[in-house]
Amino acid sequence: ERFDFSFCKYPFVYDPASKARILQLESTMLMSHEFEDAVLRSIFVGATCPYLILKVRREFLIQDTLMEIQRHPEDLRKPLKVHFV
Repeated sequence: ERFDFSFCKYPFVYDPASKARILQLESTMLMSHEFEDAVLRSIFVGATCPYLILKVRREFLIQDTLMEIQRHPEDLRKPLKVHFV
C-alpha cells in the first residue's frame, strides 16, 4: 500500500504568507498548463485562443468584465488580455 503524504493536508503547519505563496504557485502552474493546452488545441484543432480576452468599455468596466467572464467561464485559467473598446 502506498502512503501519500502532503503538507497541504495539514494547513495548520503553514503561516498565512506561506499558504498564499503555495496558492500563487499552484495558480501559476495551472495557468501555464491551460495556456500550453490552448496553444496545442489552436495548432491541431484551430480557432482556440490561448488567452482570455476581455473586451470592455471604460465607462462600464465592471459590468462588461462580469458579462465577458460569464460568457467564457471555461477560459478563466488562461492568461488575461484586456481590450478597451
